[in-house]
Amino acid sequence: MGGRVYLVLLILILIHSHLSAASLRGVVYDSETRESVAGANIRYTDGEAITETVYNGSFEVTQLDIGTYAFLITHVAYHTQKVEIRLSEDENKSIAVYLKRKAIVASPIVVAAEHTHTKFEEIAEVSSTVKGRQLQRQLDQTLASTLKDEAGLAMRSMGPAPARPVIRGLGGDRVQITEDGCKNTDLSSTSPDHAVTIEPFSLERIEVTRGPKALLETSSTMGGVVNAVRHEIPMEKPIAVFGNIGFFAESANNGSLGHANIEAPIGPLAAKAQFNRKSSSDLDTPIGLLDNSYSDNTDWNISSSYIHERGMIGYSHHSYDLDYGIPGGFVGGHEKGVDIAMTKRRDSYRARFVPQCECLRSFDVNLTRVYYRHKEFESADLIGSEFEVIDWIAEITTYYNDFLIFSEGTIGVTGEYRDFDIGGYVFNPPTISRNFAGFFHGSLSRGRFGLETAIRYEHGVVDPAYEKPDSRIGAIRKRNFNILALSTSALYEPVDDLAVGINLSRSARVPTTEELFSEGPHLAAYSYEIGNPDLESESGYGIEVFTYHRSDRATAITNAFYYDLSNYIIPRNTGEINYATFLPIYASNGVDARLYGFEAQLDLNLISHFKLSLSSSYTRGEFKESDSPLPQIPPLKGSIELAFENTRWNSGLRSQLVGDQNHVDEFEEPTAGYTTFNWYLQYTGQHAGLTHTVSLSVDNILDEEYRNHLSRIKSIMPEAGRSIRLTYRTFFEL
Repeated sequence: MGGRVYLVLLILILIHSHLSAASLRGVVYDSETRESVAGANIRYTDGEAITETVYNGSFEVTQLDIGTYAFLITHVAYHTQKVEIRLSEDENKSIAVYLKRKAIVASPIVVAAEHTHTKFEEIAEVSSTVKGRQLQRQLDQTLASTLKDEAGLAMRSMGPAPARPVIRGLGGDRVQITEDGCKNTDLSSTSPDHAVTIEPFSLERIEVTRGPKALLETSSTMGGVVNAVRHEIPMEKPIAVFGNIGFFAESANNGSLGHANIEAPIGPLAAKAQFNRKSSSDLDTPIGLLDNSYSDNTDWNISSSYIHERGMIGYSHHSYDLDYGIPGGFVGGHEKGVDIAMTKRRDSYRARFVPQCECLRSFDVNLTRVYYRHKEFESADLIGSEFEVIDWIAEITTYYNDFLIFSEGTIGVTGEYRDFDIGGYVFNPPTISRNFAGFFHGSLSRGRFGLETAIRYEHGVVDPAYEKPDSRIGAIRKRNFNILALSTSALYEPVDDLAVGINLSRSARVPTTEELFSEGPHLAAYSYEIGNPDLESESGYGIEVFTYHRSDRATAITNAFYYDLSNYIIPRNTGEINYATFLPIYASNGVDARLYGFEAQLDLNLISHFKLSLSSSYTRGEFKESDSPLPQIPPLKGSIELAFENTRWNSGLRSQLVGDQNHVDEFEEPTAGYTTFNWYLQYTGQHAGLTHTVSLSVDNILDEEYRNHLSRIKSIMPEAGRSIRLTYRTFFEL
């Protein structure tokens, strides 16, 4: 009798446990296209596989006990997503999971910074017309040429290799370039002949930040920050070994690139290695070859991180070598041009601590040491100029929740010690620069109202190795600067799908060593540069008004801006020649100036899978005293693109329209307007367990002869003629 009772009780317990077991159902989507993702693996956090999504992206996990579960959603083409679920008795829970694409299908070029899920971030992200896989199909030789067609952006250049982004007519040190949020050390901001030491092929995305969040990196709110994201130091431990290989080829310069990247778990560590090898010959233009415009680049890094549930600590070593030519044949230029050999070595340390405190999201520490050197050769064995920089940068950042009136934000401090030495025929004194900055950023959202604000204080010291009171350019001596930058953006949504806003800012900038102390010929820049030791810090006030509309049918963004600048520092062509070197003299001076303009973008969803994109941007710069034009301001430009898009195929025809630029400084050449046409076709798919992306594009289809107004060599040669580009990348997981 007793045995029968125990048997009945056991059966009842088993039935009850079966009936009370919970289940989890879900659908996995692509966060960009909102298409379902098949073949995604659902795993426990220890790596044990449970199931995978079927053709429509759905999955189901049954017979789960009551409690809290943590799952990992993984896919070969997407970043791993962690999901925590609380299951109660007899619950059948349904969820939707959105995965972010990895570099193989190219994460978006976005205009954003630290993720906040606010309306400001949404507006910033869609304000770039390049999305998703367009990053791969528009990859070009440099970071600047990859971004140059975007609204509000232009490219300063002195040949194909030395090119740098310009934002709203502002370039040089007013546009900070960073890698994974850390300042990129090179000399590209100081002279048009110096290249940016970033290879765009290995990037996962490019972020262009303006407004309050720019103050996390720089005091120049009116220019902004271009952040190249490659996740060089792993921030999360991979489930398995994964990587990608690829290549790039371009006909206009016979350019080619090979790329390999691998990331793997090794015990408690995440290890990563990456390699790029690129070369190109002289650029082919519609009227002939641009002599001495070659480049040759080797770029690699190795890194590892110890990953813990409470944070991580990691290290990376990055090596970058670039040899390239500066064309000659124009006023001040060497007949056969100049060759530059550039070397950079960077060691980076990064740590993140995630406290068990609701008020703090994370606490980050970054330390970077950079050795940078480049030599400029008149001939194979004669160095005309040589530059060497040793740069130490440290930053401590705290990301908080619910502080004062703000729902979240950032507080941090950063310091930089820069040892700058110059050789050859350039007569700048060796200089030590020290910079300390503290910054605060906060954001809040209350119903239809949003607010972002930031403040940054900097103390800078520029200390030459020797003082020279009787120098021909003025008294060379130690200089101290204290600057304050502010920015606030407010936004209101009067109705659904429409937001209007305003940004008010105070921008500031410490003069560079070159602007203060230059005195002599700069070989590859083909200029005789004269600094001004009496320069004060640059400052200015700005206002921007913007609107944003987004619906199922259309997305539209407009921006109008006005900047009032005091002591705006520019190396201006004086019209004079230094007859000892026969170079044009460029002198740095601080002037009162104003810049104003607009940007407008419209994306229209037409019939199924077809989209029409329109954009336009314009900047006008003037000296306030005379109302005469500022130098190096890009002309009016616009674009029209008709595209077909689905989950596998993308194709489109894009036209770039650029106006005349006759509003020029006294010794600056005007440029004529032009129209170019570009076509692209891209395929993304999975075959044999691999994800493949192939992009084919034809730039300047009609072989149009045109000149970039911001090019220092536009007088001798136009930009590239018709060019065919092919990009391929495959992503694997072992």
